[in-house]
Amino acid sequence: MRVALVVPVLFLAAQLADARSWTRTLFQVNVDTGAVTGSASALRFRDSTAAIEGLAVYDNTLGIQILRSSFSLVGSSIVGNSLAGMHVRESEGTIAGSRFEANSPGLRVSDCRVRIEGNRFLANNAAGLQLRRTEGRVEGNRIEGNFSRFNGGG
Repeated sequence: MRVALVVPVLFLAAQLADARSWTRTLFQVNVDTGAVTGSASALRFRDSTAAIEGLAVYDNTLGIQILRSSFSLVGSSIVGNSLAGMHVRESEGTIAGSRFEANSPGLRVSDCRVRIEGNRFLANNAAGLQLRRTEGRVEGNRIEGNFSRFNGGG
């Protein structure tokens, strides 16, 4: 399993005219194997570039959060996260060949450009897939057994 990240880290700039000045430095981090479990928030990306492949993210409060980033999630398992398996906002990316199961909801996407292809959304305790003000391609996914007020739930 591999996670490649380019994450902006903010450092306080020299206090010349404005004490609130910031500059941005980019770092790249590679994680070759692993799972993220038992956390309040498993992974969080903001203003970043992330390539996530073959990662297991399970039994967290919130699985993966992505905000204003470019990303790909491929061949990963996002299972049993109590608030959401994955929440993506104002980002661009690809989600392919992954499994979203027993989350609440599975995948929530808003204000994005995404490709969602060949995934499984199974037995999530809300919608398996929620899209809001989003454009892109949704193709070849298996969405079944999810529970929400829109498909007969409470």
